Amino acid sequence: MRARMPWVKLAAMSCAAALLAGCLWGCDSPTKSTKSTKPDKAKAKACCNVGIVHLGDEEYKDAIRYFNKAIAADPGYADAYWGRALARYLTGQYQAAIKDCTRTIELRPEDDDAYFTRARAYADMEKYDEAIKDYTRAIDLMPDDATTYNGRGVVYADKGEPDAAIKDYNKAIELDPKLAEAYCNRAITYVRIRRYDAAIDDCTKAIELDGELGDAYYTRGAAHGKRREYDLAIKDYNKAIELNSEDAEAHHDRARVHYFRRDYEKAWADVNTCRRLGGEIDAKFLADLRKASPQEE
Repeated sequence: MRARMPWVKLAAMSCAAALLAGCLWGCDSPTKSTKSTKPDKAKAKACCNVGIVHLGDEEYKDAIRYFNKAIAADPGYADAYWGRALARYLTGQYQAAIKDCTRTIELRPEDDDAYFTRARAYADMEKYDEAIKDYTRAIDLMPDDATTYNGRGVVYADKGEPDAAIKDYNKAIELDPKLAEAYCNRAITYVRIRRYDAAIDDCTKAIELDGELGDAYYTRGAAHGKRREYDLAIKDYNKAIELNSEDAEAHHDRARVHYFRRDYEKAWADVNTCRRLGGEIDAKFLADLRKASPQEE
């Protein structure tokens, strides 16, 4: 699931002109000597705005550096903690992101973005109950946000609760019928519960909405493969790999389809690519392939 960053995008756009006009100077200029420990809110805002621009440009180290400056200038500046939390989340620093989100919530208890970001961090750490709790709180604060329902649905699916997941995806689609990721995620859950026709329909809809969504092609390929529609499966896996040639799972699963079609040379090519990309090969499938075509390894 993709990160939700509407606040970052809006703030970055609104700050672009301000950055040129003086945000950077306001942050990096020397602080005047003073005996007062009063927070420098103007400097904190300027530094946070620069951090937001770097965040929008995916320059995460620089973003964190400026958020740090903002917090140093004003330890109670909530936007800086949340901005740093998102930068840390996007660089895989989940525990640090959780800490910053928690501080944001202490300062601003109804910050739905902080709950959302903390939920994502918990989910990526496989702390599903904590993630669901935070997503639910975010939904309480923003009941019409489709992306949050979609996020909670992913956690329910990963936790092994497909009915709850599908219910959340349904709500996400009701709120935003153009949210391609919700159709794709629902399709993934349908594949897991063997509702292959429904999965194919959802993937097709997701592709109509976003033709660059590789997961939709991959999932539709998996559904076609389960229905032994191997030509269609290969076509979808090809497109998924075209969109992301580093997708080890797509190479692995296309190898299985090549095996079922007795195209062992292509199966081995995909197996070897999967290995090169760091993917793991299913032991039973590998044994079957070796038995059918031992000379290709």
